[in-house]
Amino acid sequence: MGLKDRLAPRRRPTATYSLRIDDDTTARAELGAARAAGDEARIVAAQEAIEACYEQVTITALAPADMEVLLAEHPPPETLKGKSIYNPTTFIPAFLAACIDSDVTEADWSEYVTTGAMTFGEVTDLFNAVWELNYRVPDPSVPKG
Repeated sequence: MGLKDRLAPRRRPTATYSLRIDDDTTARAELGAARAAGDEARIVAAQEAIEACYEQVTITALAPADMEVLLAEHPPPETLKGKSIYNPTTFIPAFLAACIDSDVTEADWSEYVTTGAMTFGEVTDLFNAVWELNYRVPDPSVPKG
């Protein structure tokens, strides 16, 4: 089997990301107490409560040409020229909408990242996960030949 045969069916990379939807502080405290008490039923219930605080979202990397177009559509403002390759205010919501398989639109993401529905840290972590998937490089520890 040649390289062409192996590459032809290859799909773009995907990843699953746990997006926090609700505060899990109480559920985590209950899990700690349940573990300390050795109460298996409480442990299971607390773990389920923690899981309910997160939505599993699927991230799919863009095709290289699509990424180039997206970057071109969101050039950096004058104040960021030479410091950034995109306008973070417009690129981040567009990038998230393009890569996250969900019913959330670019306008929705823009609202979530600017109005505080998500914290700066949450936005940064999600953006980094999407960015890394799109810019991943082969692991150099993989044997060659």
